[in-house]
Amino acid sequence: MLTSLFFLASPEQLQRVGGMVEKFVKYAPHFKGPITPEESVRLMRGIIVNATVEKNGGDYISQHGDKMWL
Repeated sequence: MLTSLFFLASPEQLQRVGGMVEKFVKYAPHFKGPITPEESVRLMRGIIVNATVEKNGGDYISQHGDKMWL
């Protein structure tokens, strides 16, 4: 679906998206684009199952188990 949205985007919108993706890659060099909902759930389930008060108590953590949000 995401790729189909690019066909509806204007050249200006595509340029802005490209700039945003560049910022994402600068922040998180491992970033390869969005993951599937299934992959997201799998990653988050692993975090939830392994969470403890001592290790994660009160923290907002990403699907990577840290504060890296991409």
